[in-house]
Amino acid sequence: TYGFERAVAFEPHPENWRVLRINTILNGSEDKVTLINAAVADEDGTATLAVSSKNSGAHSLSGGDVREMGTIEVPTVTIDGLAARGEFDPDAVSLLWMDIEGYEVHALQGARCLVERSVPFVMELNPSVLRAAGRADQLVPTLSGHYTHVVNLRDLHKRISRDAFQ
Repeated sequence: TYGFERAVAFEPHPENWRVLRINTILNGSEDKVTLINAAVADEDGTATLAVSSKNSGAHSLSGGDVREMGTIEVPTVTIDGLAARGEFDPDAVSLLWMDIEGYEVHALQGARCLVERSVPFVMELNPSVLRAAGRADQLVPTLSGHYTHVVNLRDLHKRISRDAFQ
């Protein structure tokens, strides 16, 4: 868990979720990581996941350019809903990391309890995939008033030496 006391990991695809679970067991972190077999979205319910035929990490709810081999229905949850049900304490969250193939705006809109506290988050910024998900134009309005800085992690290594982290 890389220095964090606890982690909550979401994975909507059943096979990927099993691999994630096996990895937490093999790494001795199953008591530190809560695994949820669902997609993070802006509402609780279900959604259609396009299943990539080429890359198990490219399954997508966004409707983007996925060379799919089919679709499956998956449950969706909101961060706000989980917090309201007491499944985690939003005040204890110090980082949100998303790799959700264009559905980031949806997830952030369902995570007001974190956005309103300006909890730092990491996301892949891929405008064409965000557009395919239908909410690219809502990214800035969703975040405005809560965040002041954007850091391109690809450039971070150019400005900070490894010694700074010692």
